Amino acid sequence: MNKYLITGFSSFVGRYFAEYLEINEKNCLVQGLDIQNQDFRFDHYKNVNISRMYSNIELIGASPRKLLNIFQADLIGCHIITATNDILKKLELIGKDLHEFSLETVKMFRHDALKAGYVL
Repeated sequence: MNKYLITGFSSFVGRYFAEYLEINEKNCLVQGLDIQNQDFRFDHYKNVNISRMYSNIELIGASPRKLLNIFQADLIGCHIITATNDILKKLELIGKDLHEFSLETVKMFRHDALKAGYVL
């Protein structure tokens, strides 16, 4: 089985190349890779419909910049989502009580201010 990695999968060329492979190479796996930028928008992912139509096409969401991008990539059906350790650590915050989180943040700032010699 031939494997193809299409970078810029949501682009015009990527879309038509994926369709070409689907029609002309029946025994192949196509992986579409897109890097998510800060202005992540669902309309950039027109090829998601293609990846749902064909069983041999997988969508890879790469380099999410914020925790929200992981959920967005999941919602559009990415098969694989890559993320940095910094983003993965933030997964622990999901479901955390916001009052408790705010209180911890204020205590951290207070501790840092006292440590720096400020008088509060």
